[in-house]
Amino acid sequence: MRLNPVLSKPNTTETVHELVVTKAANTNTFGHQYIAVTTKKERVLLQTNLSQRLTVGDRLLVQAKLTPIQAPRNPMDFDFKTYMLRKGVVRKISLDKKPFVALARKNAGIQGVWVSFVLLLFVNPRFIFDVGFQLSYAAVFGIVWMMPHWQRLFLKQHRTVRYLADLFGVGVIAQLAILPLSLYYFNQFPLLFWVSNLVLVPLLGFIITLAIAAVG
Repeated sequence: MRLNPVLSKPNTTETVHELVVTKAANTNTFGHQYIAVTTKKERVLLQTNLSQRLTVGDRLLVQAKLTPIQAPRNPMDFDFKTYMLRKGVVRKISLDKKPFVALARKNAGIQGVWVSFVLLLFVNPRFIFDVGFQLSYAAVFGIVWMMPHWQRLFLKQHRTVRYLADLFGVGVIAQLAILPLSLYYFNQFPLLFWVSNLVLVPLLGFIITLAIAAVG
């Protein structure tokens, strides 16, 4: 009696993957192809449409499924599966029409904040005792550090929900980051910050533009 091998079913469930683009592979009439690395150190082929151009070092949160790269049906066609296998890539993700969030490059945000922090203290070391300076950098550090984790929670939601969640999240994270300083200096904690952020943050760009125009 001959026993047939038991084949495991491919995982077709869409999950959230964090990817880092490591190489631009190819561009054709259908879109762009990149080599990316997951958090589990697996190399995957990332496919995008022509309007979704990425660069090496970009970090993405993508809700999609990893699918095997298929062999050509026509034996005379180019064997793309074997070609990618030699590069250590066996699965792919198609980014077209999939929800994703572009994250700051790893450590780039924190490093930029640290550079500005050190430069300002180099110009005027007394800034370190300024309450406004302390509150500002506490809020910025908190946002840069925690915002990617907050965005992961809403990746599967509609883009409108993600936009509102980002507005709310910026305020929540900033206020929690400055909580120790607020209690120490002012003995109070504002409770209406989430309302003000939902109203003011979308208008901030317009307000800044008017201010620049007025000064000019």
